[in-house]
Amino acid sequence: MSRRLIVAACLLGSGTLGLVAWGGQRLATPVTSVVAVADTAAATAVAAPPAPSPTGSAPVVPVETGSTNAATPTTVTPPAASAAPTGLPTPAPLPAPAPAPVVAPAPVVAPAVPGPALPIGPRYSALPEPAVAPIAPRSLRVDSAGVRDRPIRPVGIEPSGELEIPDETEIGWYRLGSSPGRPGATVLAAHVSWNRSLGPFARLAAAKPGDPVELTLADGSLRRYRIVELAQYPKGALPADRIFSAGGDERLVLITCGGSFNPSIRRYLDNIVAYAVPEPG
Repeated sequence: MSRRLIVAACLLGSGTLGLVAWGGQRLATPVTSVVAVADTAAATAVAAPPAPSPTGSAPVVPVETGSTNAATPTTVTPPAASAAPTGLPTPAPLPAPAPAPVVAPAPVVAPAVPGPALPIGPRYSALPEPAVAPIAPRSLRVDSAGVRDRPIRPVGIEPSGELEIPDETEIGWYRLGSSPGRPGATVLAAHVSWNRSLGPFARLAAAKPGDPVELTLADGSLRRYRIVELAQYPKGALPADRIFSAGGDERLVLITCGGSFNPSIRRYLDNIVAYAVPEPG
């Protein structure tokens, strides 16, 4: 018995929605093509693939039941996606965002803890301590060299650059150097002879290490030394840096002329030097 297949289709968007009437039934199925057969010909509609089945198998187009010319189920593969158009410039990648600056935490400052109060006095004063005037030596006694309480006066340097030496009655203290009780060398100089007379240090060469020396100061105090060395130097080789040094340990230096006498210049060719150090205590 022949039937007539009525197909109505309308175009919506990019696909075709077909309403198919078959044997009094209506089926709404999206189709891509419709084949109409009159009278006894079977109608075959190739539908667009429905949603994938849960099992993941390819979709199957349903076939009208009751037809004697039913076609074998056909697997339809979805069309491949079109390739991206070529010839367009590739967009440059966006620059990576700059890292946020690392800010070091502010140092934690412990609160100041007040210390003990310092005593007020010269020791903690910012002002320098007042200079103490040196105590000048007043007289000298060296029994082994025949020096008995000879007076002492301050001396300096002659215009010629030589050390000033008093006459045969006195001993000179080099005031530009050190003084008794202070670091450095206290230098006392005297003639061995002068104006046809023996000078205060005429017998200094007879002293020897270990001999005692007494020095009376202007304030009346007494300082005791002992000789540790006796030396003889040519006048041109006198160790001035050792004799006139203002630094180092306290010492007493006694200096006079000695050695051979040159009558043409009326001078001795050498110097006699005695080194003494303070007695302990």
